Amino acid sequence: MNQDNFGLIAGVIGIILYVFTLIFFAWPLPKKIDTVLVISFVFLPAIIASFIYNKMYNQ
Repeated sequence: MNQDNFGLIAGVIGIILYVFTLIFFAWPLPKKIDTVLVISFVFLPAIIASFIYNKMYNQ
C-alpha cells in the first residue's frame, strides 16, 4: 500500500506552529489564560485530526 505521510507532516507542523504561537503571541499578553484557551481551541483539534488522518490511511 502507498504510504501517505501528509497527516504526520501536518501534525508536526501544527505542533511547531502551536508552540510558536504560544511563545510569541500568548506569553507577552497580560491575560495569558484566555489567549492560551483560544489558541488551543484552534490548533489542538487540527493537530489531533491530522494524526487521526495519518492513522486511518496508513494501516
